[in-house]
Amino acid sequence: MLAGIHLGEVHEGFGYLTLVSSIVAAVTAVMWKRRGGPAGVMGHALGMAVLLIIQFALGEVGHPVKWVHVVLGFVIVVGLLTLPLSLDKKK
Repeated sequence: MLAGIHLGEVHEGFGYLTLVSSIVAAVTAVMWKRRGGPAGVMGHALGMAVLLIIQFALGEVGHPVKWVHVVLGFVIVVGLLTLPLSLDKKK
């Protein structure tokens, strides 16, 4: 606990925020692709949204899959950090 706030609650809230943000990004990327945007951005955004949906489900399951949740979280962070690189690629 940190000043009356449980870190687990912060983690959960950040998970919700990240999940919703990834879905919004995926929908926006699809709309951009339909207007001639790069396919790489759409594919990357959709892939990240799918991984985050799986991550959310693993987080809800809890303890039995904790380490799968942790490893997938690391993969997601790497994927989110590389997402801007897909902007450099052509259609």
